[in-house]
Amino acid sequence: MNCVICGLFIEKPKPVRHLPRFVRCPNCTGYVTVEREVAVYPETYFTEETTDTKKRGLFSPLLNFFLWLRFKKISRLVKTKESLILDYGCGNGKLVSYLRKRGLLVDGYDPSSTAVAWAQKRGLSVFGVIPDKEYDMIMLWHSLEHTETPLNDTEVITQHMRQDGRVLIAVPNGNCLEARLARDLWFCYDWPFHRVHFTPKALTTLLQKTGFRVLS
Repeated sequence: MNCVICGLFIEKPKPVRHLPRFVRCPNCTGYVTVEREVAVYPETYFTEETTDTKKRGLFSPLLNFFLWLRFKKISRLVKTKESLILDYGCGNGKLVSYLRKRGLLVDGYDPSSTAVAWAQKRGLSVFGVIPDKEYDMIMLWHSLEHTETPLNDTEVITQHMRQDGRVLIAVPNGNCLEARLARDLWFCYDWPFHRVHFTPKALTTLLQKTGFRVLS
């Protein structure tokens, strides 16, 4: 089998003790799945609706705080408020909505028709096909671990970026202590929705293979 992160042929795939259903690539150290189970996303995966008003009231301030932290980070990395941003794998468009309300020019892309329909119902600029634009920044915020073709997806986004554009990626760390202790009970294990697990080396290798220079 070929590693979907770096492309190397893995001659003898060996199961990983702390991440069941995954094998480790000896080249990039990333973890790729050997199982072909299809991930079927229920509609509630994207709506994030809950009938428990007490739970909504408890977690809303915390979620808004995390959105604010993302906004601050993104604001520091874009050159101007006129910079075009794409949220790749944006789900229901919550981050798109938050950033637009704060004056940033953001589009969203998601391969799920359910997610796109839900976002568009709320009037968000979220699409099932990447808009024909050149973006100053493309974000993959906890979306790259959901794809079985991260190398191909990263190559695709280079076709939609300005020459001096930046990519901002957030993914779980498959080598973290939490993962090693909790194994398949790890919150970010999330099988079958998470199809790959990265390490810092694996993510660096992926970016370098697709022509990016790692700034931080």
